[in-house]
Amino acid sequence: MNTRIEIFYKPNLDDPIGDRLKTEIETLGFNMVQDVRVAQVYMIESALPEQKIKDICKQLLADSITQDYLINNSQSKDNIQDCHIVEVSRKAGVMDPVEPSVLKGIQDMGLEAASV
Repeated sequence: MNTRIEIFYKPNLDDPIGDRLKTEIETLGFNMVQDVRVAQVYMIESALPEQKIKDICKQLLADSITQDYLINNSQSKDNIQDCHIVEVSRKAGVMDPVEPSVLKGIQDMGLEAASV
């Protein structure tokens, strides 16, 4: 089963990656952007129960002080006017250096996943 996990900065905290991207967007001449928020998305292929997936989020992927996570549920833009979501994925077949680290972390927790 594939599980989609989104890791993102808590709404009341600055998003340093989003702030940097906003600056780059403004450098390109798009000055109407008010805010940029970034989420790291992980697709984990495993047969793990939901509680084990939550454990992976809490112990491995998210910083509990500054970040939140969602499992199989995307951040909603329903309450925000003029909001756009842009999702960028790695090209199939291109090495993702994060994948082996996350797989190793999952294994170190005594759990098993086919891929990340």
